[in-house]
Amino acid sequence: MKIYISICLSRPIALDQPQKNYLDYQKAGHMTLEVLESPFITLQEFIVNNPEAKLEEKDNFFVIENPWGDDTLELIIQKSNIDAINSLNFLRLPPRFTGIWHRDTRDLEFIFTYIRKDDPLYANNFVFNFKGKSFKCEYGIGTKRLQKIIEVANIIARASESNFRNIGTLQVSKTIQERDHSEGSDIYQLTSFFIRNADISEDDLPELALHINFYMRYFDVESPRIIIHPEPIPDENTEIPCRFPFGSFPNEISGQVLDPFLLTLWDSAVTATDPIRIIISSFQILEYGAFYFLKDNILRDIRRALSMPEAILRQEEISKEILDTITIDRSTDEDKIKNLIHQVVDPKVIWKEIEQKKQFFSEPTNFDGGFLIDPLIKNDSSEDNFIVDWFPKFPATLIDLRNALVHSRERRQSSCISPTKRNLCLLKPWANIALTTSVQIILYRDI
Repeated sequence: MKIYISICLSRPIALDQPQKNYLDYQKAGHMTLEVLESPFITLQEFIVNNPEAKLEEKDNFFVIENPWGDDTLELIIQKSNIDAINSLNFLRLPPRFTGIWHRDTRDLEFIFTYIRKDDPLYANNFVFNFKGKSFKCEYGIGTKRLQKIIEVANIIARASESNFRNIGTLQVSKTIQERDHSEGSDIYQLTSFFIRNADISEDDLPELALHINFYMRYFDVESPRIIIHPEPIPDENTEIPCRFPFGSFPNEISGQVLDPFLLTLWDSAVTATDPIRIIISSFQILEYGAFYFLKDNILRDIRRALSMPEAILRQEEISKEILDTITIDRSTDEDKIKNLIHQVVDPKVIWKEIEQKKQFFSEPTNFDGGFLIDPLIKNDSSEDNFIVDWFPKFPATLIDLRNALVHSRERRQSSCISPTKRNLCLLKPWANIALTTSVQIILYRDI
């Protein structure tokens, strides 16, 4: 049986420190030597500093699930891979960023890509003075710790809102670079964007990054941006929309040519991960439909005028009658939206979404920022009750919600919906009904 010497550290060995002189570390009080049967050190320090991640131990390797709190990736580390283990123990993987935070140097390293060694981006180095602090910002060669992460990372999903923290792209690029290097080409290098010695709390990082993005783009319109991921929404608060609002999936569908602009807005809404964007895109569909909306009685008068047998002989006179009919309509934009919803949208379809979260919609929704939505339904409401009571309350509520998001600090809006994690959770059910409403506008606004 082989006996190994296992290195038990009170702190990890940095990658730039020689690892062969173990006795020197022992004398300095940084480690002890134990004779064991397994030659590895642990990742406990990494887990302590990255509580979003989960550590699973196998026979010969560790598996880190949810690095960055991202379930599309995992890290697989051989227990004998001391360099990789030491690298991870020095790192904080902040969930809001595609980057790594070196705990010893406090350097924030944002994962970028391979670029040419003579790329002009390397000249975009600057000191950013913000809120009484100075931050040195620069592009530089990706660290060995980042390279270790790229080596041990494994993609476990087919698609990712976080783009796998750029890891998948870098793994492919690394393979290409190694191939090209063997052919004598060595003009590209792994590059990161750094905020050196980032003496700032993690909660304040998004604000800092957003301001750096603004000023970098101000002085260089082609400047890359620091990716800021939205705050994660807990699984228990994630709303699943009604999957089959019309029963089972049909065997045959009668398609019609739809407005391409509205389809573009719809695509923006259904691909958005942020409920705020879903609501705003959905409301743009309502505004567009309402712009061309005419009440039933006005539309009936216009059709009657055009259908007159003598219309072709009285074109000028009938044109004036149609113009007068339209001018009589003094509806505001909001009234037009309400009337459009009332005329086009089926409340039974909306009810199926509301029924998914009946308790939520039967209580007031109080947002951070002071905006309050009254209960949409009663505790004991049924579909029949909703069909009777939904208008004008339902469209009015959607309008107020949109105004609180878009006009949050205008004088006409005394309260707002702040972009907080809690508000994102509260907005998700409303995003589902806004999208369901807009889909019916696309289909039936011209009917």
